[in-house]
Amino acid sequence: MLNSKKIFYYLLFVFFLLTILLLLLYFYYADPLQCFSGSFYKYASWDYKIAKNINDSQIGIFLFFGWLIIFIISIILGLIQKGIPRTIAIIIFLFTILLVSIGIIALGGTRLRAVDARRVVELESVKTALKEHYAKNKTYPGVSGSNQWDVLSRALGSKIPQDLCYSKNPKWTYEYWVSPDGQKYVLKASLASHSNLPNNDLDGNILGASCGENGPQEMEYCISSSF
Repeated sequence: MLNSKKIFYYLLFVFFLLTILLLLLYFYYADPLQCFSGSFYKYASWDYKIAKNINDSQIGIFLFFGWLIIFIISIILGLIQKGIPRTIAIIIFLFTILLVSIGIIALGGTRLRAVDARRVVELESVKTALKEHYAKNKTYPGVSGSNQWDVLSRALGSKIPQDLCYSKNPKWTYEYWVSPDGQKYVLKASLASHSNLPNNDLDGNILGASCGENGPQEMEYCISSSF
């Protein structure tokens, strides 16, 4: 006959299995770039990302909430016991809280910084290519009035990078806007965090590109050699 102590150990075993499964799903299936839209881009929960990346099913959500329920029940059962079960419950509770906190702070922040750093580098590489093009042609490629990023590859004769999130969400695309006389341009990328904006960022509406306003909510990164 099962008693509360045995139930505790059984639940503990299931808890560890689900923890391992969720971690594997997160690292193999979750979107490391968090390519969502709006404010959800920054605060997307990892259980949603799991479900989103497994054919848009609800598997990740069910697993996460199953894991959470078992975790809560296991801790409660362990705390009402005496001796080793109570000690194990306290250790698991503290370790889980620590692990989740480290994961949210370290993994999330590090990944977003890395993605934003790549965006900055890629815009700088395009800026260099445009400088070389202007030196030969005395004008920048494209026509004014719209985003001309798609024409850069043909105009510059080289492979032009695209935002890492573009294939998952077209909202995250690089932009290239040029003046009517072809003598000025602006490059734009949308970053994941305001704290990752370099100091050379331009603000305002420039040649049609919405480069944002300086402030804690700004995530538009714009550069140009003409301003």
